[in-house]
Amino acid sequence: MDLRKSEDFQAWHLPGSINVPLNSIGPHSPSPFSDPSILEAQWVELEQIFQSRILSDLGSCHVLVLCYDGDTARVATSVLRARGLDADSVRGGYQALKVYGIGSEEVPSNEKVKVPVATTVSVSAVPLD
Repeated sequence: MDLRKSEDFQAWHLPGSINVPLNSIGPHSPSPFSDPSILEAQWVELEQIFQSRILSDLGSCHVLVLCYDGDTARVATSVLRARGLDADSVRGGYQALKVYGIGSEEVPSNEKVKVPVATTVSVSAVPLD
């Protein structure tokens, strides 16, 4: 799942990805972790998108989320996981994939691609009686 703007997705994307462009991000947007209002706007937008159409399309797939720098993808991954989906984000986003030389025109659709993935571990608090 690629969260970047449609024109950026058209210019470059991972094979097999779908474009779910967010209004709240662009190539030079600040990190949602640097400004609580940006984080809130992205979370609300993602919740609305995922409620409306995306979740039924994803079914039981493992979802790999990509954005420009990895931060918004981390937020989207949290929203997807909160809704019960198996999801991870690409660490460093599109910028990292450029560094690795991975691009839609260089990777044949039948070839597997290794990408840097950021994973999160869920921790539950329990009383210590």
